[in-house]
Amino acid sequence: MDEMLAGPPLPANAMPRNGMLDEMINSIIYPVPEPRFSPVVHSSEEDWQQEREIYYRNRSRAARTWAAAAPAEWLDVLIDLHFHPADDDELEAVVKQHPDMDPEYSPYEMEEVVYYALLEWAKLPQSSALTQLGVMLRDPIQRVSAIQVLWRVGKPELLEWLIPMAGQVADLNDSETSWLISALGGIHREDAERLLEQLAVDAPARADFIHKTLEESREARRQADEAEAVRQVALLKKNRPFWRFW
Repeated sequence: MDEMLAGPPLPANAMPRNGMLDEMINSIIYPVPEPRFSPVVHSSEEDWQQEREIYYRNRSRAARTWAAAAPAEWLDVLIDLHFHPADDDELEAVVKQHPDMDPEYSPYEMEEVVYYALLEWAKLPQSSALTQLGVMLRDPIQRVSAIQVLWRVGKPELLEWLIPMAGQVADLNDSETSWLISALGGIHREDAERLLEQLAVDAPARADFIHKTLEESREARRQADEAEAVRQVALLKKNRPFWRFW
């Protein structure tokens, strides 16, 4: 087993991995089967790519719905599948139970489904996935797989887990540093931006990427503030139809 993928051990009473794979096939993959290119169905490859874009949006929506309804005890198995992806034999045994499923469905495709399901779980309010993955950032071996998910969460609660990691930037590899910078940039808050400014000093080799991320974060925050101002004015007009005459 690759030590860089070493994750926490599964509890003895956890759902079997094949049970989780089967559950995800039924709840996430089957409702939105991936379109395969066919000259009979698609007029061009561009037509197929557009259908694939719709598929990925729908699959993300299905993963979000699944994560919101999943029992808390399933999280340990989902994290285990992220750290230790299913191989050909393990996935084949599950796919055989679904005769209508594409027999060429690969472990890599299932790995993507696991990733997005875990990401959507981490985005939920008061997410236990965010806490569990955040704790793993403290472990040099586990943080690789943890930050691969967390850098896309974009929640302010993530900041408390990123601050210690930023303090260890000298010990991070290039990929980990990039994920850390992107994770901070996706929060769109001044305290995260101040941490990015400090990272530009502590990791001068990544200064250009950090400054670009800072610009994007500030612009996103400006747009969000403008949108909120427009929303507040609209609410005021809705609640006080004659407000302009008062």
